[in-house]
Amino acid sequence: MIKRLALVVALAAGGCGQDAATNDSIVAYGRENNSGTYAYFKEHVLANEDFAADVQTLPGTAAVINAVSKDKRSIGYGGIGYVKGVRALKVKKDAATAGVEPSLDNVVNGSYPISR
Repeated sequence: MIKRLALVVALAAGGCGQDAATNDSIVAYGRENNSGTYAYFKEHVLANEDFAADVQTLPGTAAVINAVSKDKRSIGYGGIGYVKGVRALKVKKDAATAGVEPSLDNVVNGSYPISR
């Protein structure tokens, strides 16, 4: 059996967003630095660069998804199994490729670029 976790970038589908962000800002949510999801995202997406200082860290993917679902001007990442109440975005491997829908099929067939 193949065990993989698809990391997805998720954008809120609803929520007012006025408390957490101004009209021209996006609030970023991520995992705490002791998380395997955090380490994988930092290594494979950020090429070992640091996260922005203003990324709000939360203790689990469920907390990230919950925060994003309540703020329409926010974005976060986490396991595909938690995506409820938010919109999962397509991800590109690089600027020259098309975005790939985050789905179990795309993770298993290797076309989704950020999975472990």
